[in-house]
Amino acid sequence: MDAIGDLLRTSVSVLPRTDPFTSLVLPTTGEEGSPPSS
Repeated sequence: MDAIGDLLRTSVSVLPRTDPFTSLVLPTTGEEGSPPSS
């Protein structure tokens, strides 16, 4: 089930840059440590 984890990681990396709301939620719950400014 690596494909699912990869998809989620990609969504988490793309969403914050597209959705301003997600950008506020991701940095708080994002465990990857990738800030929206990156």
